[in-house]
Amino acid sequence: MSFLNPLFLFGLLAAAIPVVIHLFTRRRPKEIRFPSLEFLSEVNQSEIRRLRIKQWLLLLLRTLAIAAIALAMSRPALRGSVGFAGGAATSVAVLVDRSGSMGASAGGGARGATLLDEARRVVEDLLGSLGPQDEILLVPYDRTPQPVTPRPSSDLSRVRAAIQGIAAGSATTDHESALALAARSLGESRALNRELFWISDFQRTGLGAAGKTERGSPPDRLVPPNGPWNEARVFVIPMNPASRANATTSDALLAPGDVETSGSTAAAALSVTVSSFDAPAGDLAVEVREVGTSEPLGRGFVSIPARGEVEAALGVGRQ
Repeated sequence: MSFLNPLFLFGLLAAAIPVVIHLFTRRRPKEIRFPSLEFLSEVNQSEIRRLRIKQWLLLLLRTLAIAAIALAMSRPALRGSVGFAGGAATSVAVLVDRSGSMGASAGGGARGATLLDEARRVVEDLLGSLGPQDEILLVPYDRTPQPVTPRPSSDLSRVRAAIQGIAAGSATTDHESALALAARSLGESRALNRELFWISDFQRTGLGAAGKTERGSPPDRLVPPNGPWNEARVFVIPMNPASRANATTSDALLAPGDVETSGSTAAAALSVTVSSFDAPAGDLAVEVREVGTSEPLGRGFVSIPARGEVEAALGVGRQ
């Protein structure tokens, strides 16, 4: 057995408080001399013994209650190897949203820090609480989950190095696929202590098409996939941006052939649909790049409203 928060074991010293209080408040019998004993009733010795046993049991229960609280706060972890091969004391799955919205400025954090910077600090604090017998599966995700290791690992130094390499991308979020991967990992774990830490700004558009309403709008809540949720502890850690204003390219369609865009001829045009959510009205810069290259194929501006959708043609492969 190991303890994830061993400093709380000092709370076991508080178990002596009921004993000390009992010793200092115990009443001693007072001796009184009577000239005659004819008016005194006979004392039942068995009743005295019963009261003493009741007092000692009450003292024992008070002491055990304080000790149980101290042990619970120290988070004891048992090896999950009852009848099987050895396993980890605690298996932890950490989902870290790395979609484009996680690059927004963090509200209330350090100046210039993004939501992903705050998420890294949360994971670093979590790694500091794990012991040598614990295992962790770090899963950065956007449209698809990209676990750092194929299965939960006890190599905390590798996980710590991978945290620094997580960067916010340009893809959208799919919370369902990441949550399904975490459910499979925790379900296959033999550890008795299983925990999920879910770090995201929880954009509604990432809740998936399965839970959409009849009108196609994103749902207000996510129905989790099947998993050992009744046997695991789940910690949801929302990242709060400095502003909720947001704009995203929700659709793009390539139109081949020579196309006139903004007074010039392009080999093709990309019809883009931009959705605005309380973003400042005005021109939004959009750039098209080929995967794996840094040279843009085309760029332009889309005039967006404060709220709603707008379509515009963007020249690609300009001649």
